[in-house]
Amino acid sequence: MRSPAWYLARLKAMTPGEMFWRVGQMLQRRRRRAEVQKCILACALESVSERDNAAPLPPDGAFTIRFFDLELPYPGPVDWSRDYRSGVSAPAKFYGDVDYRDAREVGDVKMTWELNRHQFLPQWARAGGPDDVAGRAIAALIADWIRANPRYVGINWGSSLEAALRILSWGIALEIAKDSPALRDTRPAIAASVREQAQFIRTTLSLHSSANNHLMGELTGLLAAATFFPELPEAKAWGGFALRSILRETDRQVFADGVAREQAIYYHHYVAEYIATAIALMHRAGGTAEVPTQLLERLFRMIVVVHAATDDEGRPFEIGDTDDGAVTGLNSGDHAAGVYESLLWTGHRLFGAEEFAHHAAAIAQAAGREPAHDAKTDYWWGQLEAPLLAREVPAGPDFFFPEGGWFITRRNDGWQSLFKGGPFGYPSIAAHAHADQLSFQLRYGKADVLTDSGTYCYHTMDAWRRAFRGTPAHNTVTVDDRDQAEVGGAFLWSTHADATLTPEMLGDDFCVTGTHNGYQRLSDPVSHKRTLRAAPEGEAPGWTITDDLRGKRKSVSHDFELNWNVGPAVAVQLVGSDAETTSSGGAEFLLTARDMPDLLLTITAEPPATFCIHHGDDGPPPRAWWSRRYLHKQAILQISARTSGAACRLTTVIRLAKPPATAPDKR
Repeated sequence: MRSPAWYLARLKAMTPGEMFWRVGQMLQRRRRRAEVQKCILACALESVSERDNAAPLPPDGAFTIRFFDLELPYPGPVDWSRDYRSGVSAPAKFYGDVDYRDAREVGDVKMTWELNRHQFLPQWARAGGPDDVAGRAIAALIADWIRANPRYVGINWGSSLEAALRILSWGIALEIAKDSPALRDTRPAIAASVREQAQFIRTTLSLHSSANNHLMGELTGLLAAATFFPELPEAKAWGGFALRSILRETDRQVFADGVAREQAIYYHHYVAEYIATAIALMHRAGGTAEVPTQLLERLFRMIVVVHAATDDEGRPFEIGDTDDGAVTGLNSGDHAAGVYESLLWTGHRLFGAEEFAHHAAAIAQAAGREPAHDAKTDYWWGQLEAPLLAREVPAGPDFFFPEGGWFITRRNDGWQSLFKGGPFGYPSIAAHAHADQLSFQLRYGKADVLTDSGTYCYHTMDAWRRAFRGTPAHNTVTVDDRDQAEVGGAFLWSTHADATLTPEMLGDDFCVTGTHNGYQRLSDPVSHKRTLRAAPEGEAPGWTITDDLRGKRKSVSHDFELNWNVGPAVAVQLVGSDAETTSSGGAEFLLTARDMPDLLLTITAEPPATFCIHHGDDGPPPRAWWSRRYLHKQAILQISARTSGAACRLTTVIRLAKPPATAPDKR
């Protein structure tokens, strides 16, 4: 049950036009509920009867349903409403009456929906096998899903995006296994279900303040329905609508510099992948002439962002929420290409950019694989004879994206850094943004030196969701123990903290300044300015980060806290003391890790501060934790400097503790 405060915050994020639209959506749900109440018992009885008379299945254990780190043998019973991690099954009632945010009723809906995306089916289709074994398995599983999920009934009708991804999975599997007799026989029933789901998507789009990457995915699903199932009477209308809308939403959701407005790197990947998939579907349906140049241009810039933000292990700088999901199941398995490597291969195929290929090849080699175009890129673009749009990647090592507010360096000596300070998120609810303005991340080779804490969880564990999104989980400054923006819900911010970055000098000795307005909302507004400087050219690598914070009234004192979260492999020692706490005008910390030069991190504070080292504190609130997989976390060390006053200056200097060793050979 959502709180009154959530409803108030949600209403504040809406325009009057959206409120009228949502009233229409509510009336639509009432009509659908009445339809379901008339037939739900008959549908359930019919489902049981049809299952008893199902066609013969492949041998037990012939296939495996894989999603996240879970596996289910197939053939075998599948509860499509079940969160297989918690064991909770959502009730079989009208979808609008199922609260997918209530873990007591549905478990973790993300686990349930991931199963129901059916992204394992393309791999089954590729497996083939004698006696049409794969086709029979796919046909039986889809038929079972259709029987178990009658229209508008259950958790799997609760999201248009999930329906879109399911349609995409079915269409790809049917295309790969197009010679399967079982799938040819089952196609009319599958197409009928696709029609129902596509109609649901078309009339239940994520619009207005919900129009983020979900809308892009829903439109891609409509385009997939039109492309893979052209026999449906609405196919042409769906395709035209989807194409026009994708063009419009690309302009709305992606800055001209290529950064996705949601300010979350994984959702940047999602939007880029939706655009790439839409381009592939357009190309399949109508050839090169049907692909708009402006869509290709924006996709190219998005892949440049991926190239800049991702290291040669395939790991991006963590920014905002991370989801762990994929648009298709075409890359899966322990040795498959990751989502960022895959986008780089796609960029190479579509734009002929050799730098993308070099970067993707380095990622493949680091994973112990032979560099080659990934399975997804080959599926969509294996027959492409020439790039659709020839482009060259901008030369590094500095990449500045002024609209998105990302300043990224990729140095040949192994050091990489990110300074973030752009618009807070998109749209008004900023669902996937974190309170991370003016944060700084630093890497050396494989080592996360100064890191972002990650995401960890979504719909469940509210305290942990807040902690991982909150300002202390990022390398920046908090004021009065408050986040830079106010949390309204798990995917809702009541206020925003917008920032700007201004490069004063670029090159080896760069200087970039950032400001944000998040603490202007305080009764005594506080300004925050951060300046990042690199060591002058010719000196050993080093960085100076200066934070200036000042309240509007000199008579009001504030509490300021600077946090530096270090990577899980990095050890921290307070120099000159065995303690973890000290109070003075400055403190020095030694950072050590395998395969990384020793670093000294020195903080000076005006007025004097209390310096602490935190480690995996459960709270409340939790702090000093790190996550790179959904529902997996580990303790890390966090350096904290805390001071009080009407204003403060906190200066952090990071430098080598001894002469540099030989740096890794980087591009």
